[in-house]
Amino acid sequence: MSGNVGWDDDIVLRKRSDHAKVTRSESDINAARRAGSAVSTERKVVSNAGHVGEDFRRIAKVAETDEIIAPKAVSVD
Repeated sequence: MSGNVGWDDDIVLRKRSDHAKVTRSESDINAARRAGSAVSTERKVVSNAGHVGEDFRRIAKVAETDEIIAPKAVSVD
């Protein structure tokens, strides 16, 4: 410390530096937004070769129409 510290000056003995926080809860993210902090949200992308995705175009088509749509036939060959 320097020698010119007044009696009413605030003395900070130890302060942690700001660092990025990784959180998974929506409440922590909303609290940071309310506080005015910079918030960056990203999704972790995992490619899994064993996972079979859904046919989203077919699901959207079924959702848009009122007709009954039969599933695709699979050949026995």
